[in-house]
Amino acid sequence: MAEDGSTGLDEADQSTMDTAGAGTDGSSSDVQDGGDSSAQDAGDGEESGNAGSDSTDSSTDSTDGSVDGTDGPGEATDGSGDATDGSGGTDGSGDATDGSGGATDGSGGATDVSGETTGDSGDSSGDVTGDSGEATDDSGDATDGSGDTTDGAEATDGSGDTTDGSGGDAGQDQGSDTGAPDASAGGQPAGTGSGSVAADTGPPYLIVDQYPGDSGARPPWETLVSTAGMCGVILKAWDGQHYDDRGWFAANWPAVRDVGGDRYGVSWFRGAYLFVQFGVGGTTQADAYLSAVDRAGGWNRGDIVPIIDVELGNAANPHNTNAKASAQQIVDCATQCAQRIKSVTGSRVMLYGRGAMRDRGITSHMGCDLVWNPSYTAKMVTNGLQTWPLEDIALWQYCGDNTSALSGYPHSVPGFAKVDISVYVHGAAKPTLDMLRTSLLR
Repeated sequence: MAEDGSTGLDEADQSTMDTAGAGTDGSSSDVQDGGDSSAQDAGDGEESGNAGSDSTDSSTDSTDGSVDGTDGPGEATDGSGDATDGSGGTDGSGDATDGSGGATDGSGGATDVSGETTGDSGDSSGDVTGDSGEATDDSGDATDGSGDTTDGAEATDGSGDTTDGSGGDAGQDQGSDTGAPDASAGGQPAGTGSGSVAADTGPPYLIVDQYPGDSGARPPWETLVSTAGMCGVILKAWDGQHYDDRGWFAANWPAVRDVGGDRYGVSWFRGAYLFVQFGVGGTTQADAYLSAVDRAGGWNRGDIVPIIDVELGNAANPHNTNAKASAQQIVDCATQCAQRIKSVTGSRVMLYGRGAMRDRGITSHMGCDLVWNPSYTAKMVTNGLQTWPLEDIALWQYCGDNTSALSGYPHSVPGFAKVDISVYVHGAAKPTLDMLRTSLLR
């Protein structure tokens, strides 16, 4: 679900969450002031590169029965990635979040969890993908006859804003930066074998997101559940008002639960996201999304809170209407969507994305409670999410479509053609499995 599915660097963001030294304790480590203008934001990777990624026309349903959108995971986790556009990412944009440059850990200084002062160090790598990805036209249905969009926008958005081909953001963001949990410090998460349950061995806790166009009709979930560090999957469930994924979500939603065995709900989790089309009523889209989850078997104890993927998508895609949406349209649609989901499920809602908020100057939380931030940089950029407390940025999508600037963390998984990968973070604190369950689960 990479935010906008592109892979170029978005030069809009500067500040980031330092991952180097993010602590040997697995915390999100030092929050830097982001004064380094060299850090670049790659943009939300969401469905990387595709703006409308999943579907190429106004409706997401493919008129020929084929899977909508070929772009990618970026979507939601296009970072969310709609169906096959390849972008799929969660847009997470790599934009630096606060612009304040101040340490968010309350120390007033830029210090990592280990107590070492790290100082400002803007990330020069920039977010990889741009935000936008999926949204195609108002309906999202693919009218090209194939239904698959090939722009690849979806998945990568996770944060590094993908450059979707549009060149990404031109401006530079300034804000604080924080780091990811030390991949070498925590070992494996609880239960690394399929069906096994073990004590929490510490961070990092990694979650993959997939959409129909990423790794085929039935990705090898068994491989994922037995891979060290992996603790769950987020799937694209719906796009806009109409969506046809050829039964992909209905088949894989229960499969992801079942493959976890006794780990499900303990150290293995699943989530589902909705790629929001701003030209359609938010309530209507929420109802369609919730119905899709119900048809696939409904929610259960080991499920992550509902997720809405908010991306502008690839402006170069003529079928993407999200790219033209105003700030008010985005706020109204996303807020309606989140409120409807809350009223029906009684659950909190997570927002995926950053580029749309950054580019449209949106400060509203739009009815959401947590954020999934796509930022494909060596440090987590939060520009666009300045009004969110660092503790509420629960997932950092650091990898979109196998692309990441973060060293020491996996960028691919055997058997999967394309993956977006996110790491659970909890402000300046060292993450634990209990924290993850309290923060992410319904």
